Amino acid sequence: MVANNKSQGTDHGRGGLMAVLGGKVAGGRCYGPWPGLRTGQLEEGVDLAVITDYRRVLAEVLGWQTGAKGNPWFPGYDYPGGLGLFAGGRG
Repeated sequence: MVANNKSQGTDHGRGGLMAVLGGKVAGGRCYGPWPGLRTGQLEEGVDLAVITDYRRVLAEVLGWQTGAKGNPWFPGYDYPGGLGLFAGGRG
């Protein structure tokens, strides 16, 4: 059972998912650790925890598309590197 969040709903929270689609995507799996649904694993005891910053995913996708290295798109974000979302080399 999913508990109500602080606004007495179950319709929103902080954690979520992102889908990356395409022929060069190394698909068929989920990337990143599962945060868990036990009260002690939830953020503030009610919300699914954020594990992967969305900027990490977008920086990898943009880097793949443009060939740029690192993270020129999000100033101030300490990019930890890609998650390995794409199979093989560019091409």
